[in-house]
Amino acid sequence: MTVVATIGNPYAGLKVTLTAKAEFHIRAIVERRDLLKERSDRLFASMNQLSETIARLRYSADSAEKMLSSLAAARAQDEKSPSERAAEKVAAERAEAAELAERRAKINAERTALDEPIVNCNAVLNA
Repeated sequence: MTVVATIGNPYAGLKVTLTAKAEFHIRAIVERRDLLKERSDRLFASMNQLSETIARLRYSADSAEKMLSSLAAARAQDEKSPSERAAEKVAAERAEAAELAERRAKINAERTALDEPIVNCNAVLNA
């Protein structure tokens, strides 16, 4: 038994004579292709869901890591004696005072550098 089938564009007029066995195989191939496409679509959707889940897990892991580090810092702070905490506070205040003194010295140096031409001009005018 032979069947006439149109391949490609039906308006092109290309017709091929197929046996029933060939038609069966072609239909099986087309069905298999459609099945594989459906599976591929499902796998792609699953892959997207996995990507989203991985992103959420990474975010959760980062949050947990930050929380653990803050807890560790709090524990380390709690383990210090009051005298150690006071010493750290004094050291921080001294460092801040040194930084302020350095800024003052820099500002005074700039002010002196700006005042020199004025002093020189006044000396010339008064002479």
